[in-house]
Amino acid sequence: MRWTLNKTRLLAGKTDPENTSLWLPLWMHLWDTAGIMERLVRQWLPESAKRAMGFEREEALLAHARFLGGIHDIGKATVAFQANILRTLPEARQRLEMLTPLDCPEQNRRESPHARAGEAILLWNDCPGGLASIVGAHHGRPQSCAAVDDQLECWESNYYPKGQEKVWQGFWTELLMTVLQDCGFDDTAELYDLDPQEEVLLTGLLIMADWIASNTEYFPLIPVEELGSMEDYPARVDRAWEKLALPFPWEAQPGIADPQEFAVRFGFAPNAVQRAVLEAADTAAEPGILILEAQMGVGKTEAALAAAEIMASRFGLGGVFFGLPTQATANGIFPRLLGWADTQSEETLPQAIKLAHGMAELNENYLRLQGRGVQLEEDAQEEHQVQVHQWFRGNKQALLANFVIGTVDQLLLAALAQKHVMLRHLGLAGKVVIIDECHAYDTYMNCYLDRALEWLGWYKVPVILLSATLPARRRTELVEAYRQKKAAPDAPWKTSCGYPLLTWTDGAEVKQTAIPPDAPGQTVQLTTLTEPELPALLRRKLAEGGCAGVIVNTVKKAQKIAQLLRESLPDKEVQLFHAQFLMPDRAARENQLMARIGKESTPKERNDLIVVGTQVMEQSLDIDLDVLVTELCPMDLLLQRIGRLHRHHRSRPAPLQQACCAVLDTGEDAFDAGSEAVYGQWMLWRTRNFLPRSIRLPEEISPLVQRVYGWEREIPGGAQGEPRPLMQSDDALERWSALWQLGHFPAEPVRDYLEQWKDRFWLFHPTHPFWQVPQAKIGTEYGAAKLNGEMSESSNKLRLFPLYAGQSKEQLSYPQAARWLLCVNGYDDTSAKPKGKGLPSVGAGWLGKIGFIQAQGDNLYETLMLNLTLLRDGRECWGESKPCWELEAPKSAERTEICCPDNPAQLLTLQSRRLLLHRTGENVDGFCLLGGDFFPLDFLQPVFSFQR
Repeated sequence: MRWTLNKTRLLAGKTDPENTSLWLPLWMHLWDTAGIMERLVRQWLPESAKRAMGFEREEALLAHARFLGGIHDIGKATVAFQANILRTLPEARQRLEMLTPLDCPEQNRRESPHARAGEAILLWNDCPGGLASIVGAHHGRPQSCAAVDDQLECWESNYYPKGQEKVWQGFWTELLMTVLQDCGFDDTAELYDLDPQEEVLLTGLLIMADWIASNTEYFPLIPVEELGSMEDYPARVDRAWEKLALPFPWEAQPGIADPQEFAVRFGFAPNAVQRAVLEAADTAAEPGILILEAQMGVGKTEAALAAAEIMASRFGLGGVFFGLPTQATANGIFPRLLGWADTQSEETLPQAIKLAHGMAELNENYLRLQGRGVQLEEDAQEEHQVQVHQWFRGNKQALLANFVIGTVDQLLLAALAQKHVMLRHLGLAGKVVIIDECHAYDTYMNCYLDRALEWLGWYKVPVILLSATLPARRRTELVEAYRQKKAAPDAPWKTSCGYPLLTWTDGAEVKQTAIPPDAPGQTVQLTTLTEPELPALLRRKLAEGGCAGVIVNTVKKAQKIAQLLRESLPDKEVQLFHAQFLMPDRAARENQLMARIGKESTPKERNDLIVVGTQVMEQSLDIDLDVLVTELCPMDLLLQRIGRLHRHHRSRPAPLQQACCAVLDTGEDAFDAGSEAVYGQWMLWRTRNFLPRSIRLPEEISPLVQRVYGWEREIPGGAQGEPRPLMQSDDALERWSALWQLGHFPAEPVRDYLEQWKDRFWLFHPTHPFWQVPQAKIGTEYGAAKLNGEMSESSNKLRLFPLYAGQSKEQLSYPQAARWLLCVNGYDDTSAKPKGKGLPSVGAGWLGKIGFIQAQGDNLYETLMLNLTLLRDGRECWGESKPCWELEAPKSAERTEICCPDNPAQLLTLQSRRLLLHRTGENVDGFCLLGGDFFPLDFLQPVFSFQR
C-alpha cells in the first residue's frame, strides 16, 4: 500500500501572531525540515561527524536523517496543540472541526508539550526508542522516561477528545507511514536503534534543521485558505538552501607535513618540536589525543595548526576549534588564526569563522569581518577570504562554524547538561580540537574538561593539547579521560620528565618522545624582593630605556602597585591591565598593549613603559618584556609569566640584555593574603621552597613543575613555615584523587600530628581522656550491657554494636568502646536526656542533627578517604581549624551551652555528651553519665534570606 497525505493536510504547524491570514500546514514544515536534513548531510556535515553517527553507509544516515526531519513534529498532531494554535485561525479551525471536535481541558495542555507528545506517539507506534527520544529532545532537553510513560495513561485527553481516538490515531498513522515510505522504509522495524552518543549528534542535527526550517525568511508561510502542494518540493527547499548559503566543510589540503610546505604556510622552516608534531600527526593510524609540552615561544600554535591540517586531511574533519583560557588570550591570538584561516579558504567558497566569547563584538578584527553578509560580491576586493556567517552568530550555534576561536568554556559547556548542548556536540564532532594552556584550569574546570574529552574520544575527534608547564599527573588524567580507561600503573609515559615532550595515542597504544632542542637555551636569573624595594629595582633596570612588566595575583594589588610606581617613578609611563575594566576600555587597553610591547613593537614604543597587570598577562599573549616582576604564584604559572620575558629576538638596552625575573614576596613566612586566597598556602609554599636562583630554559621547566606538583611522592617535613598538606584544599578534588591513587597517607604530616597530640587520643588519659569529661565520674553509673544496647533503642531494634554470649556481654574491647564514643557523641538521640532545671533537652548529637553520613570502604584507608574533609584554611574556615580534642575539656560537672564552633573541624567533631568510660583489665565494662550539653538557640535558629 502506498501512503499519501490526506486528512493530515488540515493540521496546523506554524502561524504568524501578527498576521492571521498566514499559516503553514504541519506537513509542509515537516517536509521543509526533512529537506534541510538531507542537504545538511549531503553538503554541510563533515565526513568525521557522519562516521560518529554510527551508520555504515551514508545512504542509511541520509534516510534516517530525513525520517527524523519528516516526523519530528508529529506531537503537534494532538488535540491539545491544534486547539491552541488554531484559536486565531477560525477558517482553518472550522476545516479541522468538520473531522473531529477540538475539545481539550486547557489546564492540562502543558503536561503534553509537542516534543514529549511526539516521543510518546512514536513509542506507541513501535518506533525504536533511540529515534523516539531524539524527537522528544528536539527542543533542547531530553524527556524523562516517567514523563513519557505517563502520557497516554494520565493525559489521554491531550491527545484526542473522548470518542475520537481512531481519528487522531489515523493522523499519526498517515504521517508516520508516508514519511517512512518517503525515506525508503516499509515499517518501523527497519529503523536502526542508536547508541547514546549517536543520538546526541542526530538530535543536534535535527535541532539545526528545525531552526532553519522555522525561519520564515527561508520558508515563508502561505495563505490560510491554502493547504500547500507536493509540487512545490523540492524547489521550495532548494530556494531556501541557496539563500541560506551555509559554507561547505573545510577540505584541508595534504602536504603540510613537508617542511617546504610548512615554510610557505607560516613563513619559516619547522623547528625540532614542530617536526616531531607533524610526524606524529602524519603517521598515527587513527584520530587520537596529542599532548605537546614545550617552552613558551617555541611555536606550539603553528605546530598545532599544521597538525590540524594533516589530521583533517587524513580523517575527514571539517573545521578547527581553538580554545584558550581567557578572553584576552583569545583576542590576542585571533589575528594569527585569522591569517591562517585565510590560507584555508577560497574566495568562491569562503569558510565561516567565529570568535566565541562573551565580548567578541568588541574585538576590532572581528567587527571588520561582520559587515559582509553571507555572500561575497564577485568583484569585491576582500581583505580576508573567511566570513562571519549570519546563521552562526548566536551563542548556541557558535561551534557550528568552520573555524572557531574562543574561550575554553565553549568546550566545557559540552560536558554540561545544558539546554541545546547537542548543538555543541554536533559542532565539535566535525572538528580538530586544540586547547592551549591546558594546565591553566582549576579542579572544577578540569572535571568538565575530562568529561568533554570522554565525549570527544567517543566521537574519535582529534584533540591537541598544548602546555609549557603540565604536571605529569595531569597529563595522565587527560590521556585516560580521552581513552576512557586507566593506564597501567607502571606505564613509563605517565612519569616521564623529558622536555620538550610529545605524548600521543596511536590506536590502542600511547606513544611518547622527548624532543632534543635544536636551538640554544636561555638562562633567566631569579631574585626576590619585597614591595618597598620594587621602585628602586625598576629605576635601575630601566635607566637606559626598555619596558617592564609587573604581574600580580589580584586586581586590588595591581591597582596598589600601579599607584606606588606612578608616585615613585614619575618619569615612567605606568599602564594598568586587568580583567575588571569595562569591556570597551579593556579591549582598547589590550589593543594598545599588543601594539606597544608586542612582537612588532619598536624601541620608541617600548621605552620607559611599565605595565602592571594580573593573570590576564600570563597566558598566550604574544608580548615581549625586557624585565619581569612577578608576585609569588604556583611554579607552573610563574614559568608561564617568565614566558613573556625576552620572548623575541631584539636589541635591548645594556642593563636588560640578561633576562631577569624578580619574584615579589612578603619577606616573611606568611604569604600575601590576596595570593593565599587565590592559590592557597600549599602551592605557594612549595613554589617558594623550590625556587632556584636561575632557571635554564627549556631544560629545567619540567623538573621544576614535577618537583612542585609531585608532593605526594616527596613531602618535605619539619621545614620552617611548612603548611599542613592534608588541611589544604586548593585543588581539593585533585589532591583527593592523588591521595586515592597513592594508596596511603603521606607518613610525615600524619606522624607529626599524632606526635603533637598523642595524649588526646588516649582513652584513659588522666586529664584528657579521648572524647570524655573526667568530671563525669560523679554521674550515673551504667554497665556494659547498657552500653551495648545504647544504640538499639529504636522500633526496629537495630544494634550497631555486637552482643556477645556469656561474660563478654558485660565487656567491650577498647576499639569497640572508641567506636561507641564516636557514635554516642555524634549521632545518639536516645541517651543522656535528663534535663536540668530550666535547661533544654540534649537531643541528637550534632552529626545526627545535620544528617551527616559516613561511607565505608573495603579497608581502613578507603574508609578514611571516603570520609576525608579537605579544608581551605583562611577561606572556608572562620577561625583556625581545631577539632574538639585540641580544645580543653569542660572543667565543670554542670551541663552548659556548647560554644558555637568557629571552624569546620570543630563543627564536625562536636562533643555533646558528658561521660567517662570505666575499665577493668583490658576491657571496658561500664561508663558514668552526667548528661549532655546543648546548643544555644542562635546557633540552631534557621536563617532566612530577609534576615541576612
